Amino acid sequence: MAEPATITRVHEPDAEPAPNLPISALATVAVTVLDAARGLIMPSSLTIYGHGQEVSLQFASEQGSYDTIAAWAEMFGATLICRRWHGDDGSPVNICRASFDHDGTRIDMFAVIPVAPAAT
Repeated sequence: MAEPATITRVHEPDAEPAPNLPISALATVAVTVLDAARGLIMPSSLTIYGHGQEVSLQFASEQGSYDTIAAWAEMFGATLICRRWHGDDGSPVNICRASFDHDGTRIDMFAVIPVAPAAT
């Protein structure tokens, strides 16, 4: 009979939790990221979440956003993941997402891109 698994919890007393930044500081991080990406196509929407300590960048729902979000991911060292899904109207879309950390703040990028019709 196998022995029961043991769970070991490691406590790092010197590790400090990430600070809970005010919305103004998160906005500064967002501006810094946008400034660093000068020359790339900018997102169509930017949302700052104070509760989640996160900045979200949404790119346009169009075919060109594949290259756009890939360029952003490459610039900031993020891995781009795309998966097939169905839009609100049932049509197929690809949801492309990448995340990275900038000055301790999570930056989440995404685009919901309609699937191009098959060539005939």
